[in-house]
Formats: sequence, structure tokens, C-alpha cells
Amino acid sequence: ITPVFLRKQLAKPSMRETDFRRYHLNQWVQDDGDGITPEMWDACYLPDAVIPDGARAWSATDLAFTGDWAAHVIAAEVDGRIVVEGMGWSPPDDKSMEIDIRATVDGYAMGMAQRLQMQQMAFDDWNARLLMQDVASRGLPTMTWSMKASFMCPASQTFLEAVKTRRIAHNGDPILRQHVLSMRGRDVAGGWKFDKHPANDDPTGQWKTDVGLCAVAAVSMAAGNQVNALEAFGFFVDLDE
Repeated sequence: ITPVFLRKQLAKPSMRETDFRRYHLNQWVQDDGDGITPEMWDACYLPDAVIPDGARAWSATDLAFTGDWAAHVIAAEVDGRIVVEGMGWSPPDDKSMEIDIRATVDGYAMGMAQRLQMQQMAFDDWNARLLMQDVASRGLPTMTWSMKASFMCPASQTFLEAVKTRRIAHNGDPILRQHVLSMRGRDVAGGWKFDKHPANDDPTGQWKTDVGLCAVAAVSMAAGNQVNALEAFGFFVDLDE
């Protein structure tokens, strides 16, 4: 084990600092806490990061009515980078009021679907069934996504690697930035995933993550569903002489 080897391990896009300290430095570390740092996210800033009309795109939606944010995030590969765009809607200050989902999330999502080639529109399986029926009735592809480890562990790994390698590009949207930076890494059986902070760690409710978690889901779909060489060019045959 040499310093050169350790530096290479730490530099791996898939390596969390928590895992590096635990497995390579033999240090006791807190199980949870690793997230996207401001430096990592800001390095992905691209002033003209825009998803053009007609682009193949994937979206993830998180619905909420009171007490939490609703969010819709779109990801599409543009010039070799996965561009992320989205919107978040905060709950009304008046606790007796609810977010008007059809006037906010549905209106925004359908506007984006009209100008993009939506490959998949994923909805958080909590409170999303009715809106999914509406979207499917318009001929758009739908699926569910959830915070379960089976989905979020690989999605979180993909998102972390995309940020660290600057494969992601964004236009500096402050709400998206705030929600991404508020996510924490949480160790779970079989791996880790990005998650919200426990309520007792966030008594004022300032660390909102809904838009960020939608970005994780949308980017993972966009990164895993690009046209591969086989689809684009067919089979390659190598004949040895």
C-alpha cells in the first residue's frame, strides 16, 4: 500500500470520503453524512446549460401537498454532458392550503413534454397514481421511482460519479443547488444512498432535498438509457487472420 495507490483510490469518481477513510485508512467514521460538496456541484456549472427542443429526455417527479416541496426534474444528454433542469414548489405558508399539483407540477411537466422527446417520466410512488394516469392517457411513458435501496443505491452512485467527473451540467439554479447540497449519504444494507436528513437533525426544516433527489433519479435514468454502440451501429465483428 503506497501513497500513490491511496491517491488513486481517493480520486476514483465512485469513492466517498467516508468509505475511503474506513476501508483504506482504518479510521472510525460516522456512518452517514457524505453528500455533494459545494465545490463539486459548482464545478458542473455551465452558463449556457439548456436542454434544446426535441432532445431525448428523462424526468423524475416528487409530489407533495402540504409541509414539503413538490419537484419535477429533467435530464438529457447534450454535447456529451447530462444537462439537468427542474422546478420546485414550496408548500404554502398557510397550513390550511395545499400545493395545486395540476397548476404547478402537471402544467410544467406537460409543457416540457411538448417540446422534448420524453423517454420516461418517473413519479415517486407516494401520492402519484392519479397524476400518472393523466400523463399516461396523453400517450407519454410513465414509471414509478422510490427511495428504496434497490433503486436509490445505484442511482446515487451514478449521480455521484456524474458530478465528480463533471458529466453533469447545470445553469446554476439556486433551488436545485440548495436541494442537492442538502442531501446526505446514508449507509443501508448492501450499499449507500442519498437521502433526507432525519427530522431530529433538521428541526427547522431548512434542509430540503426534494428537487435534489428528483435530480438523482432523472440523471440515473438519462445516464443508463443513452443509445449504445450496438443500437447506433449494429454488431462489430473482429476476424483474426
